[in-house]
Amino acid sequence: HPPQVITSEPALSFSSVISTITLSPVTAGEHENSTYISWTGQWSSDADAGVVQDGKYKRREALADLAKAVTSA
Repeated sequence: HPPQVITSEPALSFSSVISTITLSPVTAGEHENSTYISWTGQWSSDADAGVVQDGKYKRREALADLAKAVTSA
């Protein structure tokens, strides 16, 4: 999919981020028959370290929430 431009209110301090979520099967070991989730972000050069760190913690929090949701289902 090509990048999409989306507006924000309030305006963001950076011009773009591309987030990629990858799902992979776990085929061996303790977590066999589970799914490994990877979520990465590629930030534009105008994003400062604070923005990148904030994104990192928000992704971790969202993944933890997802883990809770699927284990309680």
